[in-house]
Amino acid sequence: MAPSSSNTIFNFLTRENPAVTAAEEGRGNSSSPHYFGPKKLQKWDEFNFALLKEIYEEKLWAEANQTGRSFGNQYISKHDLEIKHEKLTEFLVTKWNMPMVMAALEAVSDSLHPCIWVALVKPDSETTGNQQSDFKGAGSKHKPKSKPKNKKQRQFLPDASAISLCGPCKLRDVQSFYKTSERLPKEYKPSFKWSSAQVDRLTDAKGFWVASKKNRDAGLPIKQAYTYSVSNGCRYGFILTTQEVFIFRVRPLNGPGAGSIQPGSDMDKRRLTREMKKRGLMEWVAVPWDVHRASAEERFEKLTVNLALWFLHILAGNSHGLDWNYRRLRDEVLVQQPCPPMEEPTPHPASPVTDEDDVDTRPESSFLLTPSRKRPADEEVQDCPNYSFRMEPRLPTHDSKDPDYLQDRSDTERDDSDEEAEDMDDLFPDGVQLRKRNEPRSMRNIDTRSTMGRKRTKRVAATSE
Repeated sequence: MAPSSSNTIFNFLTRENPAVTAAEEGRGNSSSPHYFGPKKLQKWDEFNFALLKEIYEEKLWAEANQTGRSFGNQYISKHDLEIKHEKLTEFLVTKWNMPMVMAALEAVSDSLHPCIWVALVKPDSETTGNQQSDFKGAGSKHKPKSKPKNKKQRQFLPDASAISLCGPCKLRDVQSFYKTSERLPKEYKPSFKWSSAQVDRLTDAKGFWVASKKNRDAGLPIKQAYTYSVSNGCRYGFILTTQEVFIFRVRPLNGPGAGSIQPGSDMDKRRLTREMKKRGLMEWVAVPWDVHRASAEERFEKLTVNLALWFLHILAGNSHGLDWNYRRLRDEVLVQQPCPPMEEPTPHPASPVTDEDDVDTRPESSFLLTPSRKRPADEEVQDCPNYSFRMEPRLPTHDSKDPDYLQDRSDTERDDSDEEAEDMDDLFPDGVQLRKRNEPRSMRNIDTRSTMGRKRTKRVAATSE
């Protein structure tokens, strides 16, 4: 199948997509205990063809219809159109949709500031089932790589990505709170595994996800794509099948509320991410695969899959960050060209400690008074039902260069890298130690006892010498 070249982006991206033959596979969708989904789903009516003609003061529509452009032809054989499993879906998208959208994005890279479609290669440790990352013999001592235990080391890798073409913008993305250049995570699914028609089966009349249907197979792709967007700090994302493209935007259901946290700060972003995990909203729109322009003379005013994806990459290229709320799409503005370089932070000189400074003068043996379990619970405390409060002795401080401290550090300190522990640190003030209610009583003071035990052993050894 080799369609003729087009002289405008609009003509090029409204071509007919190839007809696909899908053979149903028995396996279900990908699942993970670390996936989380939105609280509510609702139609995204603002994302439509009329917006395409109005946004950016009609500059996008002018670029889409500028003549004199030349695009190559995509060749698809009949063997490429027989989809039997998810990898073949990914192969077809990489061979058909991705080159077409990329060619149209490169044509406007200097005028509309888009992000570009990037294919991702997942590491060998992601292989599942009987797949082996290395070809080793039966007697080999080679051990397969195990998944990292630390949640921070587990990366949520979508099927494809999008990054900014602009150097300063890419640097800002990497140095942001989320530490990633990701702007538009993508997920591919075979049409026989999932479609947007299943959304209505998961939600009630108001669009809220029914609690009893949280873990159904039909909802797993939504949770997967939602997790990728939130974890990378992206407001947009999509699920592409050979039947449709499911485009979405995410934000919290509720605003940030009153408080002294500075908007845009790391603490604000941490609170935003936590809110997205509990009470998020997904606005979505589906564009069918078979929508296309029949002839050059036809007055065509519909979104096609490739045209919608081109538009979405331009939106994400100019404004992609996750936030509490967004302006109307028609009010979005283009990034000023060329992008200014990122300003380096000005170092602040250290101020000496004076008598007027607030210095902690309590003895090391004093106890930190913590809230009682019977205190009136506020909204944030109610979100942590598995924790209780207790008094914790203040342990003596150590010099970070002390060799004894460095030697014992791995044995005495708790691993606070767990995301749940980070959430607790945000919700409660310094000094409040939290323990699981179902934690054995014998384990509650193990950190304190182990530290004191080692010191007692050292004193006995010194006396005997």
